[in-house]
Amino acid sequence: PTLFRSGIVAKYSDQFAVEFARGVVWGVQPMVHNFTMKDVANPRIARDVQFIKDTAKFYHDNRDFLFDGTMLSPASLACATKRVEFLSAGCYRRPKDGRTHVQNALPVVFHSEWCAKDGRKAAVLVNWTKDEQSYALEWEGFKASGSLAPLTWKLVNLQ
Repeated sequence: PTLFRSGIVAKYSDQFAVEFARGVVWGVQPMVHNFTMKDVANPRIARDVQFIKDTAKFYHDNRDFLFDGTMLSPASLACATKRVEFLSAGCYRRPKDGRTHVQNALPVVFHSEWCAKDGRKAAVLVNWTKDEQSYALEWEGFKASGSLAPLTWKLVNLQ
């Protein structure tokens, strides 16, 4: 959230989506720290705000897996990778005191596999980038492939 107000959104344009999606795909309830109504109205981050809303809806619609379910062994997922720069400043440090670190080959689609209490199994996929991305998933003999629109979530039934 510090990124939203600090004027450095352009340089670290993928950081929010990566950090936000990474937690949710692992089952963490969506949340954004230190985010205000002023941020919601900021046109520079309108796509990120929509991603927050879409993520909350996806999480709620799939809470049988992400909240009440059990995470399974990970599937194999083939997708492109992307170089991402991160600002390591934290919520309580000024951005100018932070450091940049780079992850050179971050998968553009994050995923996790889940079993609901009723035995249904599903993969949760998220394209955290601002471009359409293709993927190929393989889990215990099950195969699925396709593409995901920018900043979108998908539930893939594994049965």
